[in-house]
Amino acid sequence: MLGMFPEAVYSSAKIRFSPGDRCLLYTDGILEAKNAAREEFGKSRCKQFLETQRDIPAARFANTLLERVAVFSGYNSGRA
Repeated sequence: MLGMFPEAVYSSAKIRFSPGDRCLLYTDGILEAKNAAREEFGKSRCKQFLETQRDIPAARFANTLLERVAVFSGYNSGRA
């Protein structure tokens, strides 16, 4: 939704990256995915995933995160 509201004010920040660092851009759908008990995947599960999967290749990292959210929420990983 960036740029959708002309009156919106945005801030910027500079962050230094070192070799091996990653930047994860995600939608609220990752954090808000719910399981059968109506619990959200949430920041803590996402953080745990980031910490435990930091050494896998980026493409596999993204696919694995989506699979993990699908399993958590009870969806077949082949589902769009």
